[in-house]
Amino acid sequence: FDWLYVNPGLIAIANLDDRNHMVTAELDYTGVTNVDLRARVIWLRGDADTEFAEQPYAHRAELRLQWYF
Repeated sequence: FDWLYVNPGLIAIANLDDRNHMVTAELDYTGVTNVDLRARVIWLRGDADTEFAEQPYAHRAELRLQWYF
């Protein structure tokens, strides 16, 4: 498992007016030709009746495998 091909990422989006926010952490691995493997965790926080609090989930985890041909 060659760590040269691992790319971490962190995304934060916040609305300062109503104090809600979304934080996403991800790892992307591209060490295999024509394959992209991505793991992502998303956290949503907000008060009732805000954009992120109205989502059907508060936390979500994804694992995505893309194969290019």
